[in-house]
Amino acid sequence: MNTTTKDMIFGIVLVILSVFVFIYSSTFPEFAVRGERLPGPRFFPSILAFILFGFGIFYTVTGLIRLTLDKKQNRSMEKHSTRVVINVLFSIMSVILFVPFVNLIGLILTIIILGSSLMTLLYVKWYRSVIYSTILAILIYLIFQLLFKIPLPEGALISLLVR
Repeated sequence: MNTTTKDMIFGIVLVILSVFVFIYSSTFPEFAVRGERLPGPRFFPSILAFILFGFGIFYTVTGLIRLTLDKKQNRSMEKHSTRVVINVLFSIMSVILFVPFVNLIGLILTIIILGSSLMTLLYVKWYRSVIYSTILAILIYLIFQLLFKIPLPEGALISLLVR
């Protein structure tokens, strides 16, 4: 039994107890001095019943609200947990396949393909992910190939097509 259910049961018990205390305290005699009605023996139990009733309603309502929110959150968590597992598996596969892809199709195409795929999985629109990956690949090419004069791997497939 989780705390939400316990809170709801506790709230219902408080409401029932307060109703019982209020009904039982109404049987107490009234207190009157010289014709004037004063708070008598039923005053304190009535106040206590009123306070118990307020706390009982509070616990019951907050328990119901938390129960509703927990159900929505659990459904949302199930969807997200499946998606998170897929994202993690694809990320690990991308890291593992990065070097074979670079050797096969070259660094620039690998960055565009794997970068676009990862961003699409992370809810970036496909055309934006292609644009961002292409910009990243161009920046890497400009920095390493032109600025530092470091040759980037072309890939075996690209080398065969170019020759």
